[in-house]
Amino acid sequence: MENAADALKLGAWVLIFVAALTITINAFGLARQSIDGTVQNIDREYITTYVEQSNSTQRVVGIESIIPAIYRAYKDNYKIIFPYTLYKKINSSGDEEGINYIDIEKESSSPDLFIKLILFGSDSDKISQEEKNSIKSYFPNHVFNNESDSLMEKMKNKLYKEELGVYYQEETKGGLNTPNANKTEKRVITYTEKVN
Repeated sequence: MENAADALKLGAWVLIFVAALTITINAFGLARQSIDGTVQNIDREYITTYVEQSNSTQRVVGIESIIPAIYRAYKDNYKIIFPYTLYKKINSSGDEEGINYIDIEKESSSPDLFIKLILFGSDSDKISQEEKNSIKSYFPNHVFNNESDSLMEKMKNKLYKEELGVYYQEETKGGLNTPNANKTEKRVITYTEKVN
């Protein structure tokens, strides 16, 4: 009789353990789903909400809003147009052409270094000596601004009008017959200096 009572107690404890384990695994699964959803929508929520829920695709921003957009340009396929020349590119005839936009389609080698060079300038302390030595190998046809003429220096303590737009990359290359499902959407953010 005692063995039967012990067996029932042991069975009850096993059931309680299994129930607790099931609840814990379920809670971790829900937490993982919440975190995944939050991480996935952290940057997209701002742009989607801003465009869809607003009557206007314009707002006034400072550099604190522009820097995150620059870092998202590569991840989210943005083209960002600035009122300033970011760097110069040497064309086939040897002439320097001023570039005032960031576009992953045009610049794909070493994006982290590229952004640092644009933000801080080629002679900045924020760029390591190793990175400075690799500039010519990654960007052989580029001439970057120095620190005093960098984007950070030009943009600090100023306000800018931000305008949003969207187009399909294939349409700029003559791909008008490409089905919409196969087209790559490109967001464009344009900054113009706000005059007080």
